[in-house]
Formats: sequence, structure tokens, C-alpha cells
Amino acid sequence: MGFLIASVMVFHRGIQIETNLMSLIPSLEQEVLLQKSAESFSKQVSQNLFFLIGHKNEISARKAALELAKTFRQSGHFNYVQSEVNPQTWKAWYDFYFPYRYQIISAGTRNILNQSDAPQALLLRLQQQLFSPISLYTTQLLSEDPLLLFPSFLQSLPQPPGKLEVIDGMLTVREGEMSYILVNVTLRHDPFNISQQPQVINHITDVIDEIESVSSGTKIWYTGFLRFASAGALRAQQEVSTIGFGSLIGILILMIITFRGFRQIIAVLLPIFVGILAAFTVCSFVFPKLHLLTLVFGASLIGVSIDYAFHYFVKHRLANENWDAWAGLRAIFPAITMGVITSILGYAGFYLTPFPALQQIAVFSSVGLLGAYGTVVCWFPLFLRKPPIFATPPITLLPAKWFLYFWGKPSHHPAILLGMVLVGVGCVLSLWTVQYDDDIRALEHLSPELKTEDKKIHDLIGGLDMSHFIVVRGVTEEELLQRQENATQLLQAFAATNDRFFYQSLATLLPSAKTQSENFMLSRGIFLDESETIQQGLTALGFEAETGKRLLRYIASPKLSFTVKQWLESPVSKPFRHLWLGQIGQEQVSLIMLGREHDPEVLAPLFEEMSGVEYVNQVERISDLFTLYREETEGFVALAYGVIFIFLLWKYRIRRALQILTPPALATLLTFAILSLSGQNLNFFNIVSSLLILGIGVDYTIFFAESQHAAEETALAILLSAITTLLSFGLLFLSQTPALASVGLTITLGIGFTMLFSPLACRFGPIQPK
Repeated sequence: MGFLIASVMVFHRGIQIETNLMSLIPSLEQEVLLQKSAESFSKQVSQNLFFLIGHKNEISARKAALELAKTFRQSGHFNYVQSEVNPQTWKAWYDFYFPYRYQIISAGTRNILNQSDAPQALLLRLQQQLFSPISLYTTQLLSEDPLLLFPSFLQSLPQPPGKLEVIDGMLTVREGEMSYILVNVTLRHDPFNISQQPQVINHITDVIDEIESVSSGTKIWYTGFLRFASAGALRAQQEVSTIGFGSLIGILILMIITFRGFRQIIAVLLPIFVGILAAFTVCSFVFPKLHLLTLVFGASLIGVSIDYAFHYFVKHRLANENWDAWAGLRAIFPAITMGVITSILGYAGFYLTPFPALQQIAVFSSVGLLGAYGTVVCWFPLFLRKPPIFATPPITLLPAKWFLYFWGKPSHHPAILLGMVLVGVGCVLSLWTVQYDDDIRALEHLSPELKTEDKKIHDLIGGLDMSHFIVVRGVTEEELLQRQENATQLLQAFAATNDRFFYQSLATLLPSAKTQSENFMLSRGIFLDESETIQQGLTALGFEAETGKRLLRYIASPKLSFTVKQWLESPVSKPFRHLWLGQIGQEQVSLIMLGREHDPEVLAPLFEEMSGVEYVNQVERISDLFTLYREETEGFVALAYGVIFIFLLWKYRIRRALQILTPPALATLLTFAILSLSGQNLNFFNIVSSLLILGIGVDYTIFFAESQHAAEETALAILLSAITTLLSFGLLFLSQTPALASVGLTITLGIGFTMLFSPLACRFGPIQPK
């Protein structure tokens, strides 16, 4: 009753599903700051979506973009929609930065001020700017900033790559005959919220379809985290349905062929239902969110949770009219109890890994198996009290007998054992040739169509490389800002020799107090010392005498620098706030983002000797983590074998314990040898799968070890169990997620070989097939 109440509470509250594949990645204790920095950045940028509305007629493209933006604003799905460049944006920049124009001088102006003839050089630059054909300086600007330091600062800001330009107040890019308008939106909800994804995606699709149908020739592209996350979630849901449904169909077919009883067909669903319900309930209490990978993997639990039921059903099906339901349970109780314990010990290896999703799988599978086991032990003797109604044995018993006959022939047995020893030695030797691939991209499968569209958009508008960036940190904000400036100077020098290189740094927009003070004092010294030269030069260029005097009065009074807090509170920081991560742990952290056109091997060494600055290659970093944890998991596999072996010694002698463990061990070695010889690279998930081969496969050998005089019954039950398990994990091989496909292929081969070798643990004499 308590379990049912807990289940109702969980489903009433709603199950939180996690679709973000990056949440699978464990944190390395030595890299907590980098991990949190990446998470903070991802959280800020993941809610952005970018739309390109294209048409051969630029006016039509603009109209379609405005209609798209209007519909989005009315939908309630977005916090922010930008289709036009707000004129107030320029005013906000002027209001914030202009009072500090002598603190934020550009690198070019600073170079001029450091020259011996600085006044003359400044005046010459001013003359060139005033008489430029495209000079657009206002009278007010010239009156308050006669040397045009503020425009020089604006012009010095790095321009993003791509072909975007502001035309009539809209961000426009032209390619061939097409004109595209950029519309930026920010989602109101988490893009990985599975309950919101379909609503938002369907709304976007409907809006795009309507606009493209109404405005002939309009083409709309869009990209963002939401689109990839939604595609992954939909694919995973389809795989859950396919695997679960396929497993159930296979189980029902086997039940009909073997048992032919309606009661058995109904009863077989009970341990599956209880096991999965228990797994959902417990995991929802233990973990704040269930990952979709857990659900896809958990769907294969259907084929495993039925194992214990098969042993009871076979016992009943092959019994006579003197059938005793509780005696039947007592006959299989030692074997299924040992089986569930060893299976849970195998799954425990998942829990020892640092991967959150694998820990969930461990809990989900262990609880599910316990639920199925408890159902068989507590309820099956009540359901199957009557003896079987069919006197003839099931047709599936024949292959089980042939299977035992093959292993029971004395003339074959020594040769088979010798052959297995040679195979085992060969497999061990083949491990030296195994190649590993720990690339993080094994976790995901991106639609080629979405990747193509994403690349098209970023080629047109430019874009930042989300997987390569520079982390800058400092104990104080001032230390951080100074280190950020040092790093940016290196990037400026690098960009001078690389035309396509682009970076986004706060160093120019948010200079340190030290730099602001130095800039002001440099300007002040030149202007005061050379006041007469500057005043005469301005008068010669047509400025009123009061303009020069106003400049000198302003520069003579000390000015305060602006702070990080003031900058963050200003609208000018909005497009760049993703670069300021603030306090993480005991340090202040910011990012410098990089464009896609750069070579990590060339750029990374520039920062190796710079304190508090680190170039981060997320793909390489996380792949290195996978390598580390794969190596650690290999130790977990060895530990799991050791724990199970010690557990088996508690009940069996050493020889019997070795007989029980040899089949899954040999099956695992043979699986890895086949994968390696076929040219496949192994990865972390192949190693993890070996824990499942052990946990599931050792059940078969224990059942044979406990079979005593019921070898035929045990062989039939194991045959049925193996088929359903192979069906479940075999369907994983069809997954479009490479990680799941690796698990499916490895376990399918491993369980198949384990079933083949499992009679090694059986005590029987020669058997004649009937």
C-alpha cells in the first residue's frame, strides 16, 4: 500500500525528464571551476534562438521578419524578441560610456598619446576625420569631444565575422540574390524542459509554415539549443517506445508458443509492470530528474525482469497433476535469489562510476529487478495454484534438450573445453590490439539536416565557437579585469596575423580601474602640458575658443572610473553578459569567446604561462575525462568480478565458483575480440556493458549450478530469458545514439556467448535428445 501511495505521489507531482546530453558529463574535482564556468555559460546562451528570414526581394524579407517577430511576441513563449536595432541602443552607449571617454580610450588613441608629437598627431587625425567624405559627427559631439576620442573607441571594438550589416534599422545579410533579416529571440523556458519543447517547437513550425505559405519565395532558417534538444528528446522517446514495445511483443510470442495459457500471459506482465513502476518511483525520489538515456536503457529492463518469472512458469508447465505452487517456488528460490543478488552486484558497477546517467541506470535497473523478483516470490504461487492443463511438453523444450545434449556428450566435452581455453587465450592476446575512441561526440547523434542549417546560419551571420573559449579568473574583480586585458593583448596580436580570427572579450568594454586611471592620467598629462598647442589647433580647424577651454576644464578635474556593478546594471552590458560569470567558488570568472576559425594547437600555447588564464577545448577536455573514467571503469569491472567471486565462494567451492564465472568472463573477452578484429574502436560504453554481461550472464550459470536434476527445465527457462534479453538489448543496437548502439551491440554479443557457455556450470551426465 505504501508503495502504491508513493507511486501515485510521484506521478501526480510529475516526472522531471532531463534531455541535456551534457548533464551526462561528470565533474573532475580538480576542474570544478572550469566545469561550473562551462555550465554557467551554457545556461546563459542555451535559451537563444536565431532566425534568418530570406527573400530575393529585401522589402518582402523585412515584412516577413516583422511578422515573425510580432507573432513571437504575442505567443508568450519568449522573453525577448529582436527584429530591429533599437535606436535607444546607441543612446544607451552614449549615456554610459561618453562621460568616461578619457578612461576608455582605444589602443590607437593610446599609441598616439604616447608619441612625442602627440598633440600634432591628434589634431592631424581630427582633421582627416572631419574632412572625410562619410563624416557624420554632430555639433554636440564635436563640442563636448572635439578630439573625437569616443568615436575612436567605438570604432576600435572588434567586429564579428559574417556578413551582417545594419540596413534601415534591421540586421541584414546578403548572399547572391537573397537578402536575409536576422531575428534573435530568447526563450522563456529552459530549452531542455521536455514538457515545454513540443509546444514551442510546434508554435515555431506553425508560424514558419504560415509565413512561407503567405509570402511566396520566403525561406526561413533557424537554429539554437532548443532545436537540437527537442530532436534528441523526440528520438529518445521513439526509441523508448520501440524497445519497450518490441520486447513486449517478443515476450508475448514466447509465452504463447511455450505456455499457451491465458493466465500465464496475463501474469507475465505483472513483474514487468511492478519492476518498472518501482524503478520510476524510487529514481524519482532519489534523483531530481530522470535522464532520457536512463529511460531508453531502462526500457530494455523489460527483457531482463521477466527472467525470474520464466523459471517459475517453466517449473509449472513441466509439472504433473501433483503440482504444488509453493513447492515449485522453493525449488527455484535459491537460484533466483542468487541471481538477483549477483545481477544487482553487476549493476552496482554502474553506480560506482562518476556518470550521473549511469548511476541512475544502476538504481533504475536494481530496483526494477528487485520489484520483478518480489512479484514472482510473493504472487506467482497464488496465481498458478492449479496444475498445467497441457500434458504434452512445449515445442520450445526441444532446442533446450539439444542444447544440453551438445554439452553433455562426453566425447565432445574435453575437446570443447580445450577449444574454449585456446579461444580464451587468443582473446586475451587480442586485447593488446584494441583501439579506443573516447570522443565526446559518441554521446550524440545530430541530424545532418539540422547541422547543415546551423552551419549555413553561422556562415552568414558569424558565430562563436561554443566548445572553445578562454577562462579568465582572479581573486578580485580588479585582478580578473587586469588578467583579461593581458589575455586580450595576446589575442589582438594573434588577430593581426589572422584575418579570419575573431574573439569577443570584455577588456575593451570593461577595462580595469588601473587601465581607466592610466588612460585618464595619460590624456590629462598631454592635454594640460600641451594645452596651448591643442587650443590653437582646434581654433585653426574652426572650433570656438570655448570648446578648447571646456576640454581643459573637464580633463583638469579628477574623474572616477566606472565599476563592474555599474556596467552590469547598464543596458550596454546586455549583449555581453554571457561573458561575465561573476563569482564561482572563491574566484571571479569571465570568458573570452572565440570564433570558429582558429587552430587550437596554435592558440592554446599562448596562455600556458599566463596566470589565471586558461584556453579550454571542451571537446578535448571531456574526451580526456572519458579516457580517464574508462580506465577507472576497467578497474570497476575487475572489482565486480572479485566481489561476485567472493560472494560465490560463500556458497560454492573455488572450482564451482570458477565454473560459474568463466562463461561471462569468456563471453566478454570474445565479444571485445570480435569488435576489435572487425575494426571497431571500443569506448567507455563498451567497458560499462561488460558489467551488464557479468550481472545478467552470471544468472544463467547460477541457475545451471542450482539446477541439480532439473537441467531441462533450467535450460528452457534460460533459453527463453536469453531470447528476451537479446531482443531488448538487440533493439538498443538500432538506436541512433552511438553510445546506446555500442551498449546494444556489446551486450547482445556478450549475452549470446554467455548463454552458449552457461552449461559449463551444470552438473549432468550424458543426455539423449527425444
